[in-house]
Amino acid sequence: MNCSLVAEVVQQEEDSFQVSHTVTIAQDLQIVFSKFESIQSWWNPSHSFGGDVSKYRFDLEKQALVETLEGGFVRHMDIVYWNPQSRVVLRGGLGPLLTEVVTGILIFDFTETEGVTSVSMKYTVSGKVEQQTLGEWAPAVDFVLTEQLQRLANELADQS
Repeated sequence: MNCSLVAEVVQQEEDSFQVSHTVTIAQDLQIVFSKFESIQSWWNPSHSFGGDVSKYRFDLEKQALVETLEGGFVRHMDIVYWNPQSRVVLRGGLGPLLTEVVTGILIFDFTETEGVTSVSMKYTVSGKVEQQTLGEWAPAVDFVLTEQLQRLANELADQS
């Protein structure tokens, strides 16, 4: 596989946390972003509400990451910035954080050097949760997001 991944919990407090991930992929930026945009091809279905990621999509008209469910939908995150050449910024609580009183900002930065693309992902969440401190969520969120970015890299490695 022509990629490497680095992940860490950067900050973990009672009312906030931040996780950071970077994957380097031996593909040019256009190919990487095209695969990124096809989130249903790499997102793990076990981290969806309906269990079918073919129903996941970045809906640029609705400016959201949306999952269609039988008879309904989930608006996972709002798209607040979309630039296929460099950055995507999403706002919201992923998974079970969707129903908590939190603000989450998920930033993807894309940079290419000589046909190798780096995808950096940073998720910062602050607010309140019912059952525990928000900081206690950091390891689980880090694990899930590490897995997602690795799945993206694996999909691209399979194409090369």
